[in-house]
Amino acid sequence: MDHLAIGPAGVFSINSKSHRGKTVWYGDTAVTMNGSPTRRIAVGQSEARRISRVLSTRCGVDVPVRPVISAVNATKLTGLTVSAKRARSSSGRTCGAPGLPGG
Repeated sequence: MDHLAIGPAGVFSINSKSHRGKTVWYGDTAVTMNGSPTRRIAVGQSEARRISRVLSTRCGVDVPVRPVISAVNATKLTGLTVSAKRARSSSGRTCGAPGLPGG
């Protein structure tokens, strides 16, 4: 875990790595760099579970933690998620946030 964000939307464990000069592809269950599979999702989920256990124990209540993967300095960032696939299939184009694929 590189960062921990806590706010009204919840608790987020952020794993950010520099990918200078690399092509990063992401989907709902996989992340690849230059076409090679990575363990980024499994590592992020494991970190989030560990942090959730620690915070829940210390706070005395269940504290869910959501994993976030941040690709910094990638030459190209592309991906497709299930929600984007649904948006594309119903409207003919992908919907996304500004500055992100489909945005």
